[in-house]
Amino acid sequence: MRQLWRDIVSHRRTVWFGAFWFSLLTVTALTWDRGIPPWLFFIHLLALPFLAGVTTRDFRLNSGIAGFLVSLVNLFIVTTVPMSRLSLVASPPPPPVEPVFAGWAGVLEVFEFVVLMGVPGYLLGLLGAWLPGRLAKKPTGQ
Repeated sequence: MRQLWRDIVSHRRTVWFGAFWFSLLTVTALTWDRGIPPWLFFIHLLALPFLAGVTTRDFRLNSGIAGFLVSLVNLFIVTTVPMSRLSLVASPPPPPVEPVFAGWAGVLEVFEFVVLMGVPGYLLGLLGAWLPGRLAKKPTGQ
């Protein structure tokens, strides 16, 4: 019975997390014309992986991996959707003639963003799973 209650509470947290994430993406899409505001960027960078860790702490899934995946999916959504929308509005410029190593610069930039978003996402996911459990433990006074 205790495990059933944990599953119900965990799924409720997952639904709330999904609703928060969707509303955050909606706010991002509405404010994208002038660029992403710094406060919104930090919510994407810091709050989402932490909340993913809080959401998955009762599952058997590693919360750090959940934070890592949420960070990378969030990075993909936030960077590709506005850019594709902007490219539909205006015709893209012709591709410049670049040296061969310029293609590798793009690969390294993608790797840089994976590290930039993934490592903090992993650590914040672990912190999100550990901190609420730590705060919920009450010291035993004798």
